[in-house]
Amino acid sequence: YSGENRPDAEVIVRGTDYKSASDGEFSDGSYGSEDDVRDNVLIWESADGNISYDVDIPETGIYCVNMTYFPMSMSNTSIELSMKIDGETPYDTASRITLSKVWVNETDIYTDSRGNQVRPPQIQMGQWRSCDFGDVDGLFNEPLFFYLEEGSHEISFSSEKAGLAID
Repeated sequence: YSGENRPDAEVIVRGTDYKSASDGEFSDGSYGSEDDVRDNVLIWESADGNISYDVDIPETGIYCVNMTYFPMSMSNTSIELSMKIDGETPYDTASRITLSKVWVNETDIYTDSRGNQVRPPQIQMGQWRSCDFGDVDGLFNEPLFFYLEEGSHEISFSSEKAGLAID
């Protein structure tokens, strides 16, 4: 589909506009850090689950997907999602979408009694992030592109490593 049209259209779907949610803990509400709480977001409180959206595409072409999310402190692993369009995985990489978390030093680097520098433990910093879905293998710098024909499509996500809020 490399020669297909790349429409300028932006299709915005809110996290709470889902058609169906199953096999997980989902709710609508407010979520975020002390200085950036957002209202009316989807809170995916479990590691597993499935969620589907109906999306109206205004023009046939290739599109990339961007998600604004806030990772929960459920585990040390990245968030992993599998995406389907109209019940089909468009290609292998779409079944292995990874959303990162932000890690910071718990304390400053310090020097021990022998003069050695000691790296402090890492802790997860909660913050809203926005990113295009990309190649988990790092082979391509561009975001993942999905060919969509004009009209309504069901886009669904499933996970066994979720735990996030979606704006």
